[in-house]
Amino acid sequence: MGSGMRLWPNTAALTVSILMLALRIPAACAQSQLDEEGWASFSLVNGHIHLPITLNQVEGEAIVDTGSEINGIDDNFVAAHRSELHFGKYVTVNGVFTEAGAQIVNGASVGLFGTTTTVSGLMTVHINPALLLLGESFLRNFIVQIDYPNHRLRLLDRKAVNLDKVANVDLRTQKGTMLPMVNVFLSPNDKLWLTLDTGYTGGVFLPRSALAEYEWLVQSERASAQLADVHGVGTVEQLRIPYLKFGPFRMENVLLTMPARGQETEIGRRAEYGSMRWTAGKESKGLLGYDVLQHFVLTIDLAHRLMHVGVPAPRKATD
Repeated sequence: MGSGMRLWPNTAALTVSILMLALRIPAACAQSQLDEEGWASFSLVNGHIHLPITLNQVEGEAIVDTGSEINGIDDNFVAAHRSELHFGKYVTVNGVFTEAGAQIVNGASVGLFGTTTTVSGLMTVHINPALLLLGESFLRNFIVQIDYPNHRLRLLDRKAVNLDKVANVDLRTQKGTMLPMVNVFLSPNDKLWLTLDTGYTGGVFLPRSALAEYEWLVQSERASAQLADVHGVGTVEQLRIPYLKFGPFRMENVLLTMPARGQETEIGRRAEYGSMRWTAGKESKGLLGYDVLQHFVLTIDLAHRLMHVGVPAPRKATD
């Protein structure tokens, strides 16, 4: 598997083929670009999920990002098509390392999953080469199924699925946001909450304070690197950890990243509207991203905080 990571399924873990039987009914929005089971193919660009879309009749791609509260529009597209767009007020958009002002774009025409709709409330962010960022506020309207190994995604109607019966991951809300968190173990005795973040290209991201909480990290060899967020870059240190348990699966050699000394960070990407902040939920210790998620099929109901993680069933051979 990628990056030298090893995956060990728990003997109690079911492959996702059992879950697939419950999800045969495709979403109502299924059109010609979807297959008969409602799947849309996606590409992976530096670990980001890119779906084909149109934005004001311009063909491009959208990033699917569970670690973002906002829906965004690329700043390069805004600059090139400013006369065609309708603008709202300015807000502050926070990334992992930086924050910046962004103007809201309203009334954009978006073609996605074979349908075209008008979308407002898009924050101007830097996501080039993608045109759109689809975050939690969009994804929570559906049950979202992401099949990373087979590069496909579908949106499901809750009336067709009872995810509560098969959920095998503890999913909660990150305090101060509406972002999803999952329970993982960094060792058999070290349990913590991490924000589920399909927009984070690493494996596990922890604050530098983790050095004090997990003494074994202090002795680990770390390499310096640069990591980007929606507005800029930050300096980080990276290492490989020997153990991670996610749902029923145990993994080895997982990439862990932490900020370099003096580098400020914030978990998740969100917009601030004056003094409005969510206060309920649990504290997130960090991020869980692509380097871990790439091995699995994720079925997520963000609105009801339900999730199943599994490995893909064998694909049927084609003639």
